[in-house]
Order: sequence, then C-alpha cells, then structure tokens
Amino acid sequence: MHKSLGMTLFFLSILRLMVRAATKVPPEPSSFGALVTFAARLNHAALYFILFAMPLTGYAFSSAGGYSLKYFWTFSWPRLVVGSPEIAHAGEVTHDALAYVVYAAVALHIAATAWHAVVMRDGTLARMWPRSGSAEG
Repeated sequence: MHKSLGMTLFFLSILRLMVRAATKVPPEPSSFGALVTFAARLNHAALYFILFAMPLTGYAFSSAGGYSLKYFWTFSWPRLVVGSPEIAHAGEVTHDALAYVVYAAVALHIAATAWHAVVMRDGTLARMWPRSGSAEG
C-alpha cells in the first residue's frame, strides 16, 4: 500500500507541477517582508522537491533491492534498476533521511499557516484558493 500511494503521489505531483506552470501565482503581499517571502519560497521548494524525491528514492530502493513493485494489487512497475545492493542501500538511506525532511517541512508549513490565520490574520489562506472573480490580494 505504501509504495502504491507513493507512486500515486508521484504522478499527482507531476499533474500539480503542470497546473502550477499553467496558472498565475498570486504575488506575496508586501506586508510579508523579505524574510517571510524567502522562507515561504524555500519551504515550497522543499515541499516540491520532496514530492518527487520520496517516490523516486523509494522506487530505486525497491527496484534495486528486489522488493515487490505491485501497484494496488493490479500490475507491477518495471524494474529499471535490478540487483544493485549499492543503489538499493543509497535509495533506502536517502528515502529514510528524507522522511525527516518531510516531517520538518510539513510541520513548518502547518505552523506558518496557523501563524498567518490566527496571529497575523492577513488573508494568506484566501489567496491560495481559486479566484471567484474578485480581485482580493
């Protein structure tokens, strides 16, 4: 189940990247300041990196290590890397280490969301939702 969800997330991330490329991102409010803007962009970049790195390192680990690559009990993903203990180990170590990066980035994202919504009340959540014709910023 873990691997199937990871591969699903990988393909949804590709779709998300295509949507992101095709849509206009609203600018950050000037009230953010340079440090908040930098932190937000850095965390978003980390989240996008993780969305791709986690499934790819998990795939490398499983493929090279000879583990099952079934997708929701339907078919098996092809093994692009076969029988390489070095790649399997590198994939496993990287995948495991990135799990902690996921925890940190998601926790930071949740904390920043709560800070903007509860403390600052600056409308940051509203600018993330699709526009309904209004020019809110």
